[in-house]
Amino acid sequence: MKSLPKSKVKIYISRLMASKDVKRVSILEIVGTRIRINRELTAAGWLYFPTHKLAIGVVLLGKTGVIASAKIPTHTAYFIPINVPILQLLDVDVKDFY
Repeated sequence: MKSLPKSKVKIYISRLMASKDVKRVSILEIVGTRIRINRELTAAGWLYFPTHKLAIGVVLLGKTGVIASAKIPTHTAYFIPINVPILQLLDVDVKDFY
């Protein structure tokens, strides 16, 4: 990935968050590491909680999926696909599958 000047990082992040790839989701239910959301998504990526500066790994198949951590701070998050190069620019704590 190219390095961006520090002055351009906020502009880049705001454009990526407004893109069609990043979607806002509501978490309806979480049991252990299984999750159910309000939208149909089939992808791997992260659930990003901006107010808590946290990103948690998730794999979704339809409205259900598996999450890397059972502890979530809120029931509203942004889904960021794994191919979007944004996590390196965000100052967040990342909980992912290992």
